[in-house]
Amino acid sequence: MVLSGGVHKECTNFDSELRNVKLKIITEGFKFSIKSSVLNKMSIQLDMVKSTFFEDIITGSLALNLYDLIYRDISDIDIIIKDSERYANYIKYSAYSETENISNLGYKMMAYKKNIFSKSKEFKIDFFKNDEAKFNTFIYRDTELKIQDPLQIITEKLKIYELSEINGNMSRIKHRSDLFEIFKRINW
Repeated sequence: MVLSGGVHKECTNFDSELRNVKLKIITEGFKFSIKSSVLNKMSIQLDMVKSTFFEDIITGSLALNLYDLIYRDISDIDIIIKDSERYANYIKYSAYSETENISNLGYKMMAYKKNIFSKSKEFKIDFFKNDEAKFNTFIYRDTELKIQDPLQIITEKLKIYELSEINGNMSRIKHRSDLFEIFKRINW
C-alpha cells in the first residue's frame, strides 16, 4: 500500500529514517518545537506534571504528542527522575523487560486534584531513572517544564522496537505505529 508522497505503509527501515531526521537537522536547520494547540489538549496531564513533577523531565507519548510527532490518547505519563529512591514500592510490570529498558523503575498510581471543587483524577505514572537525559524546556502556565529531547525518545523507541522483534514483545505494534507516524510527520 502506498501513502501520499510515494511512502510505503510497510516501510520499517526506521534506522535510515532516523538518519534522515539527523541530516535534516544539520543541513536544513530543522528544529522540534512544542505545539501550543497540543498544550490545551494535554492540559490535565500538564497540570499534574506542573504540580507534582515540575523539576523532572517529561518523556514518552506525552512528550511526543507535545512535539506533535504523534497524536494518540495516552494511557500514562512517563517521567524521568534523578532520585530513583523518591518513591517506595514501584510496581513492576511486564511491558518492559530488563533487556528492553533498564532505566524503567516501574509505575505508581497517583491522584491529582486541580482545586478543592474539582474531581480527583488518577494517573498511572511510569518512572524512569535519569541516565543523563537531554532535555528542552517550555513554559506552561507560567512554569518552566522540562521535556526530553525528541531524538533521544525516538532513538529509545527504535531500540525497544528492534528488541521487541527478538523478544516477541507485544509492545512492538505500538512502537512500530508510533515510529511510522513520527517519520511520516517529519520526513515524508
